[in-house]
Amino acid sequence: MAQGSLKPNMSSVPGGDARLEVQDYLQCVAEEINSRLSPLDAADSQELLAGGSSADVLDVELPEGPVSVKGTSACTKSRLEFQGDVPSALKLTCKVEVRLSEYRTRPDGQGVESLRTEAARRERVRLEGALEQLRAWGTDCAGLGAKAGMFHPARWQAVQVDWPEYFSKVPVEIQVEVKVR
Repeated sequence: MAQGSLKPNMSSVPGGDARLEVQDYLQCVAEEINSRLSPLDAADSQELLAGGSSADVLDVELPEGPVSVKGTSACTKSRLEFQGDVPSALKLTCKVEVRLSEYRTRPDGQGVESLRTEAARRERVRLEGALEQLRAWGTDCAGLGAKAGMFHPARWQAVQVDWPEYFSKVPVEIQVEVKVR
């Protein structure tokens, strides 16, 4: 794939002019994202944006000492807001669960709140980074629009063809909710 382009390099396909199936196209897009992000961030960001779990470890320095938490589950849902028949906002809600994995003293109260805040900040940055790349390319290979459109099927059907254009322009609101166990 050429830098900054979502058109696959067909020279690597036998025959050179074969049409890619949707799955092949999505694989090409995923490979392009991976090439532009660090290996761990690329995989985690894509998985999180698509609604999957981010199972990596976050280390946080608290007043009571260092604490590590591990992501155990995540679920990202999208919703489209409309103004008339035009998408006015894409709202993402990402619910993340993390588990205390290493600590000297079990955090409570303010320590747990600090862990929750830091985990939410990190996941928000990952989501924003993945969205920024996809929007710059004008493609929604995570299917956020289609998933959001399930709540307004008639409206979605009316904008589906133009969704790549809307996707690159519509304001995105991200909410991250973290549960610490």
